[in-house]
Amino acid sequence: MDTDKFTIDKFRSILKTKDILPGRIMLKDKIDERFDLIKSKGIHSLSDLLEELKTKPKIEKFAKDTALSVDYLTILRREANSYFSVPVSLIDLPFIETEVIDKLHSAGIKNSKHLLDHAAKRFDREILASRYKLPQDKLYELAQLSDLVRIPGVGPVFARIILDSGIGSVKDFLAFDSADLLERLIKTNGEKGLTKARFKIKDIEYCKELGKDLPVIFER
Repeated sequence: MDTDKFTIDKFRSILKTKDILPGRIMLKDKIDERFDLIKSKGIHSLSDLLEELKTKPKIEKFAKDTALSVDYLTILRREANSYFSVPVSLIDLPFIETEVIDKLHSAGIKNSKHLLDHAAKRFDREILASRYKLPQDKLYELAQLSDLVRIPGVGPVFARIILDSGIGSVKDFLAFDSADLLERLIKTNGEKGLTKARFKIKDIEYCKELGKDLPVIFER
């Protein structure tokens, strides 16, 4: 995600509508007043904010400059950082055979980022499959899951449910109508029982809002 293009106003808008963790509920208090104050200090993007709150000493300095509490700014930084996905270990992706994972590990490919670096494109998948005697269908499935977990808010199990609902890439996920997508996810999870979590339309819209800034890298 390009944090320079992720504006503070967009961050504020998401916070207003998002169901956030109980420990971060203070972020909704006086949100317009606080965000206007942050913007007045020249902070206009998520990149600016994360740079300003990068370390404890910087947080303390910004707290002094704005009269915002250190606790508030620390929680704000945690929330901002949660909008970025992190690579997922391949072994954590559901329903992938251990033999396939082991062969990829032997090639130094251990997480979703490594996998996409080597298998996002069709031609690269063919080379990888041939070199390590991997089934191309499983490699394709792994590439789809690895692409989906790039979406902030989408973990391994959620990615599996999305894929089993017939949606195999970030691009496809973003193109789907939110209500139709929600219906598919609920149906798939009802049939397979992969999670006890209850999907909400706001969850889908949150993922789509953050996912739309991701570059398209997966190729069928």
